[in-house]
Amino acid sequence: MNGSELAEATRAALAPRILTLRIIVVALALGVLSFALVSIQLNASKPQLVGQQLSIPFLVLGLGAIPAGMLLPALIFRSAMQALAKRISPDESASEIDLASAILGNLQTSTIIGCAFYEGGAFANLVQYMTAVELVHLGLAFMLLLLILTRFPWPGRVEEIIAGEIRRLKEEAGLRREP
Repeated sequence: MNGSELAEATRAALAPRILTLRIIVVALALGVLSFALVSIQLNASKPQLVGQQLSIPFLVLGLGAIPAGMLLPALIFRSAMQALAKRISPDESASEIDLASAILGNLQTSTIIGCAFYEGGAFANLVQYMTAVELVHLGLAFMLLLLILTRFPWPGRVEEIIAGEIRRLKEEAGLRREP
């Protein structure tokens, strides 16, 4: 089952929520980008430093956001999917729209959490860039901005994830049903 195999009614029901998630990711990225542009504007006339005014705590915060933004959302999504699998009775057939909606809720939560880690690290390093005019912090902030953008729910991709999870949930329910 791929995203195009979701029923049209399911795709239509999910569309507004997927659009909302897209808006959230773009808004998070634009917040970081706007603050970066303000920081650059404020420091435009100052000498730009490279490796001379590094703040280790801010670097650790920014670099630590990278694995946290990748691993924790995946763990949260998987945990939520396991909880959903336990709620689905093998004897009852949940509608595709209900399953897809629950899966999308889990995906939204994990996406926002991942973006929040990246955003926090980016803002921290932009503050350090504003105060120390250290380009390493600005570069790290832009790298984290790019990672926020990698979480953007592209058309079709969300539907593919949801369709795959529905298939997996139904297979697991079928396995529990067998003696």
